[in-house]
Amino acid sequence: MDLVAVLEDHGIPVVDQRVPGIPKAFHPVGVMAHHTASPLGSGDIPSLNIVKHGRPDLSGPLSQLLLGRSGAVVAVSDGHCHHAGGGTQAAWDAYHNGQEPQRAVNPRNGVNGNYWFVGIEAENNGVGEPWPAHQYKMYVTVSAAFCHEFDWDPTVAVLGHSEWRPDKIDPAGFSMHQFRQDVSAHPFLTPTLERPPMLLIIRPGGTLYVVYDGGVMDHAGNNINAYAGAAVYQADAEGWNRYVDQNYRARHLMNKDLPADLKVNAKWPALIGG
Repeated sequence: MDLVAVLEDHGIPVVDQRVPGIPKAFHPVGVMAHHTASPLGSGDIPSLNIVKHGRPDLSGPLSQLLLGRSGAVVAVSDGHCHHAGGGTQAAWDAYHNGQEPQRAVNPRNGVNGNYWFVGIEAENNGVGEPWPAHQYKMYVTVSAAFCHEFDWDPTVAVLGHSEWRPDKIDPAGFSMHQFRQDVSAHPFLTPTLERPPMLLIIRPGGTLYVVYDGGVMDHAGNNINAYAGAAVYQADAEGWNRYVDQNYRARHLMNKDLPADLKVNAKWPALIGG
């Protein structure tokens, strides 16, 4: 798994601090949410060194991703990490039966979640520190990006550490049920909503832009009405359907139809190449 590619393909800025994973298998089927328990006031990403390199009692890396208090996203490792540990049979069965995770109460049975879940550690003390809106929003966005990339059902495949293990409380401070609802409602996972039946690609000054119903959207999502001298290309129905069906990546849209120097390599949600 290339974490940076997954996130950047979804327009999410990433700080690349990747170290090799633990030399064990890693075949993720979902996302597991955590908090770091770092003290309030200790900074944006105080846990980076520990998450990368581990503790005296547990070797690192300790999660694939680390989310700062500012909402900064740090890629820690593409491989197997020590973040989940052994879970309960009920939690594992719920995943396989398509059921929403619940607070873990049964004894742990040794199913090792490190093989199966992308771990996201988020900086929070876990004992009452409020979650800033921008940090929570990025937590949702990153989780939605993975669900979108790998076609995971967020109502089943997104769970908290406390839903995997009865001896854990993280992530504390918000409802995982509400979190899953927020992930499910993210635009990454609702791609057909409010999308017009026509898409145009223009190239003013060497940059590719996406046009919806005659309005031009730039990389920041701003609407721009016109560009003088822009070359315009119209997607046919097949092209539009291919765009929608293949993960909202404009690079899949009309590459076979465009001149070689206009190959689309855009990223959702920015939707801009160039």
